[in-house]
Amino acid sequence: MKRLDLFGISFLLTGVCLFGQNIIVHPHIYTNKEAPSYSYYPFGYRSSLQRYRQFRYQQIHDNLSNNPIKIKAMAFRRDGTTPYHPYEAYTVTLELALSTSPKSSTTASRTFDNNMGPDKTTVITKKTIKFPQTNFMHTMPEPFLYKLPFDSGKSFNLGAKKNLCWEAKVYDNNLYTVSKNYIFFDKVNAFSTSPYVRFGHGCFAPGQYKSFIGNMYFSITKTSGKLYGSVENGPFNGYAFALVSFARLKNGMPIGAPCCYLWIDPRLMAVFGPFRFNYSGYYYSYNIVSFQVNPSSYHTVLYGQWAGIDANFSNIYLSNGIKMQKGWYWKPGTGPDVCYVYSRAGTTGTTGYYYKFNGLVVEFTY
Repeated sequence: MKRLDLFGISFLLTGVCLFGQNIIVHPHIYTNKEAPSYSYYPFGYRSSLQRYRQFRYQQIHDNLSNNPIKIKAMAFRRDGTTPYHPYEAYTVTLELALSTSPKSSTTASRTFDNNMGPDKTTVITKKTIKFPQTNFMHTMPEPFLYKLPFDSGKSFNLGAKKNLCWEAKVYDNNLYTVSKNYIFFDKVNAFSTSPYVRFGHGCFAPGQYKSFIGNMYFSITKTSGKLYGSVENGPFNGYAFALVSFARLKNGMPIGAPCCYLWIDPRLMAVFGPFRFNYSGYYYSYNIVSFQVNPSSYHTVLYGQWAGIDANFSNIYLSNGIKMQKGWYWKPGTGPDVCYVYSRAGTTGTTGYYYKFNGLVVEFTY
């Protein structure tokens, strides 16, 4: 029987076989977990000036696979926390090369050529690739829908436990003409940020012209953590309760006032409170609950929701649901086993800026 624990255990999935294709996500610990940050470099920068849309960009992935693999394609996913609206389809003109890197993510050079090995292979010659329109799925993480299929017959052989460097030369995109949005991609860093995403919807408390909306998220240190939260548009001067569960419901369960739904599983739920709304129906807490932190609980996913009761105790009002993921604590001087180097001096710059413990989450098909 699986043991339930408030802070859970997150399981590591480093390789998946899907419909005859094998995939590896790197950094491995983010295979099915949301990364703590996001970036529009190098594929999603929106500008009216072409020179700002051009990049030379590298990432180094340490020890990509324990076994030799033949990489056939790469893909990226949009950030799973923001924004909540769809992204339009758009095109990117790029060139892509892969090599076994003589460097690691912690020893990379600002000089691009120093990070590429003698087996450098161009797997996508300069061409325009269309990325699809994507909806925000509220799944955190989002699926890998931004795909870079290699040219016909092209692949790259990477040895076991070797470091991979990939380099994208981005010549242009058409975001400025088709969208008002930058495209934010899921990205790792060495911060212990705890991502969260809202799902479902809240109902309307008396006198409010906006729906009852709530957030919850973790804050962790090496040994301890807290659950923070905020809620607005609740019942004026009423009472707030933080609901936390191990699971969400597939469909909302009607409870309380009209159009109010419970979005999380009540069979696995803890309740914290009461807290007091102010005169405008707002409440913020720096410490809904405190807890001890240990490595087995990193990346634990829980689900939250806010309930409100008006000052006369006449009805219950419910916010949207919240999926929240505990962050990963990195000791000082450590971080994810990936880095990136980039230049905005067109595609021919020879040196760039180097960011250790940073990079896009990448899916490799082999």
